[in-house]
Amino acid sequence: LTANQSGKSLQKTLVMFEHKLTTVIIDNNIAELKKLSTRLNKTAKFSIVGKSTTGKHGISLIHNFTPQLVFINVDLIDINGLEFVKILRSRNIFTQIVFVADNDKYAFDSLQLEPFDYLIKPIRKDHIQQILERIEFKLEKEELIRKVDLYAKSHSISTKRILKQKKGIIILLLEEIVFCKAELTITLLILKNGKKVRLKTGLNETLKTINSKDFIKISRSYCINSNYLHKIEIDNNKCILYSEGNTWEVPASTCAIKRLEK
Repeated sequence: LTANQSGKSLQKTLVMFEHKLTTVIIDNNIAELKKLSTRLNKTAKFSIVGKSTTGKHGISLIHNFTPQLVFINVDLIDINGLEFVKILRSRNIFTQIVFVADNDKYAFDSLQLEPFDYLIKPIRKDHIQQILERIEFKLEKEELIRKVDLYAKSHSISTKRILKQKKGIIILLLEEIVFCKAELTITLLILKNGKKVRLKTGLNETLKTINSKDFIKISRSYCINSNYLHKIEIDNNKCILYSEGNTWEVPASTCAIKRLEK
């Protein structure tokens, strides 16, 4: 694209947004933090609700403001950016993450965390444009899914979900799924008849498609259908699931065990 075409494309993207994207920036390099902040403010479509130079303070900001988007430097002084996001996930915080780095050293390792993007400095205007375009598409898609799900619940229609596989799709009733397990960048579904189904999508994306309050994430890698929860083993941090004569033991985090007890 020419500079003029790129500018028009960005302007078109901005017009499509009705609301600003709440954003937190975390970077131990103050100069880089200010530079990115200025770049985002120029679009007038980001509302920067917090900035931090440490991971500890960054986590506090995210808890307080629940931003839609977080830009985080992978090489923070007090904590690695990947570990930072793992902490968020363990607390069931799934805000969109954009990693910012000096190189692609952590790019592959970041895939298991399913970040929204991984940007290598210097961050250019077209990087911001691409993020805006993709977020717009993502938000529109999520809103459509929300409306369809709301319609389905209000009209008591089928609880079927269309799930992506490597070479096609599979249509399942939610009651067929006992629990979900993350395996690197894919999700493994365990069905009540004992069969296993491998999906193309990661666990977080799969849960967004399932979109049901019956499914509870009990650790970074496991989500259970609470309708099949039979027993909670506090000492062993396990959930025992039961269906049609089949029993499964699924590991759970201490926090999840406490939530399930309540």
